[in-house]
Amino acid sequence: MVKTGIVCGCLPTQAGIEKPAMYHQVIATEILRQTGVVLQVSSTWYTTIAESKFKTISLIEKEKPEIILYHVRPDPYLKLCKLIIRYSDSQRQFHLMLNRNADDSKLLEQRYEPRNSIARKEHSFLKKMLRNFNLLAGLVLRINKKAIRRELNMLNEISAYCRDQSIFLILIGPASRPRSKLENFLLHRLEKILSVKYLTSPDCYVSCFGTHGNAGENLFMDDGVHVSKAGHQRMAQLIFPVMENIIRKHFIDQTREVNHSDASMLFFNE
Repeated sequence: MVKTGIVCGCLPTQAGIEKPAMYHQVIATEILRQTGVVLQVSSTWYTTIAESKFKTISLIEKEKPEIILYHVRPDPYLKLCKLIIRYSDSQRQFHLMLNRNADDSKLLEQRYEPRNSIARKEHSFLKKMLRNFNLLAGLVLRINKKAIRRELNMLNEISAYCRDQSIFLILIGPASRPRSKLENFLLHRLEKILSVKYLTSPDCYVSCFGTHGNAGENLFMDDGVHVSKAGHQRMAQLIFPVMENIIRKHFIDQTREVNHSDASMLFFNE
């Protein structure tokens, strides 16, 4: 058995996707079939870049995973690309913050709720315009570059911590955002920088960018935000070879082979 931790958003428990079709379940089934190794997976959810390291460390201390799948989430990064950030305090009162330094350390972490993993309702035309104007203003003022720097610094810290703990880290790049060309453009900038930086690093990097599969299938739900069943399948295909390589090199001799009847992957949420 190999313990694996997932640090991301709603992907491991996403509403609208049956459990066997979720990417981590697809990977676990294939890992078992190919190697006889059972994956025991735990997950945690982060909504701000500032809290992502704390969430990762908390998961590691609690579950003692040997492999970490860390997803670079689009939402925390895109929020830091905006000129003005709307956020709520502990009393759920909403405030506006002028985002000069791409710093989300004062923003509260959002609690996970099932509704967060359900396809989002389309905003009004006015809200779409305001969102794009907010992002465009941040782009003109180069706030997005500060957001990328903030993301890189946090990933470096998480990477260093995992190396110190002898944990294999797999960084999974941001997904596309087909609901908005501007959001997709900003995410593609981040993806390009991450893929170059981690291409030759000791950490494994998997790019999942793209909106359609090889057969033209849509990788996203109608809201243009949440990954579809086809998107989960593609993500599993991209991550599986990396995980299989790590398991065969470092765990295959340490783990007894099991029958396929023992194949149920244990899954827990923080």
